[in-house]
Amino acid sequence: QQQAQQQEEMEEVDEYEKEYIDYFRKVYGDNPRSDFFGIDGCALFCLIYIVIAGVVLSLLYFSVYARTRHLPLWGHPPSPSSLAGK
Repeated sequence: QQQAQQQEEMEEVDEYEKEYIDYFRKVYGDNPRSDFFGIDGCALFCLIYIVIAGVVLSLLYFSVYARTRHLPLWGHPPSPSSLAGK
């Protein structure tokens, strides 16, 4: 039944499309995988979301750190030169 259905699909497409269909079936098989690192769907979306959020938050953190390196928040005591301005 599946071969008959595939044969009907082949008859409906022209030669140009048939060439692409045959190429992708030869390279990827009848059921190409759509996963990445063995996960797909919602789990893949969550992984990408966490990675992008981590990169963005790291950029924000390091940009703030680069401007104010001697803030007590970073674990360094304030330098005497920064206290002299107060």
